[in-house]
Amino acid sequence: EIQRESRATLSNINRELRQALASTVVVDQATGQPPQSRITFQRYKPDGSLETVSYYQQGRKLYLKTGSAATGKPIGMPLRFLAFTYPRTDNDGIVSVSLTYESATYEGGAKALQMAVEKVRIMNP
Repeated sequence: EIQRESRATLSNINRELRQALASTVVVDQATGQPPQSRITFQRYKPDGSLETVSYYQQGRKLYLKTGSAATGKPIGMPLRFLAFTYPRTDNDGIVSVSLTYESATYEGGAKALQMAVEKVRIMNP
């Protein structure tokens, strides 16, 4: 379940981020959250207008915010860690995504799965 959820989430983030306008990508953090745990960018909608998209960690949840919505909607399972980074300082058209999901086990413990997507190439300069 954790593996399926994390793959689906990474696939969605990867697809959306590829459509971003590179000059609009901002990696930061929401107040009180871990560093580099939010990415905001603009992408073209099918009608040619621009839409703002944001993925971010808030507590133990991953949120997706689109358009002019006041708040994002929670997506995915309990999140332990999320980070967006630039693997190369000389190229802002490539972003690395890393996330760790966590799920409770029968014994009262937790099982975590760390997934990473390296080098998501932003296709719109």
